[in-house]
Amino acid sequence: MCAYWLYILKHELHAEGCTLALSVSPTERDLDTGKLQTATYKSWDQLSPVLAQAGISPETLRSTKAALDSDGWDTLRDVSLSCDQVHSLGFDQ
Repeated sequence: MCAYWLYILKHELHAEGCTLALSVSPTERDLDTGKLQTATYKSWDQLSPVLAQAGISPETLRSTKAALDSDGWDTLRDVSLSCDQVHSLGFDQ
């Protein structure tokens, strides 16, 4: 397991599409923190089950959806993910 930051950005405030970006948390000392990977999802309805499968709680998903609707972005910090969970989100390890 490793800690990551997940950045979620709506393509436009009133659009459906989202970009999910992943970076290693700055708290992880022995990993390459310079890489920022991105994956694109057509909608929150497509992204949210993927996040849930990766272990993001229902409460966090509700909070993230509210932030996307009001601000167009949200950041989930220090999310512990296994290699399989990172892959399920659409990223290379």
